[in-house]
Amino acid sequence: MTPAFQRIPVSYFGVVLGLVGLGDCWRAATELWSVPRMVSVVIMDVAVIVWVLLALAYATKWIAARASALAEIHHPFTSSFVSLLFIATLLIAYLAVSAAGGGGLVTGE
Repeated sequence: MTPAFQRIPVSYFGVVLGLVGLGDCWRAATELWSVPRMVSVVIMDVAVIVWVLLALAYATKWIAARASALAEIHHPFTSSFVSLLFIATLLIAYLAVSAAGGGGLVTGE
């Protein structure tokens, strides 16, 4: 049986994109309607936790099963999902800047 981290495809980073998008929609809803802001905060926190867990698992895959990770990158179909890793990381950085009070950098305020 192969270890769990070997079966984690890079496409799982798309989950982070979905969570950040959902959290951002809830954030916009708090500005438009009277919905609780906490929903957005919890979703964004879950996105960060999922990103950290996936990043650790994928780094472990590169260390312990390098051939599997390289095969994924060289595959004609799955190689297109490699960009999700970097896009998810950029979105998490956006959340970190916003949480640190630097929202003006991102929103132009």
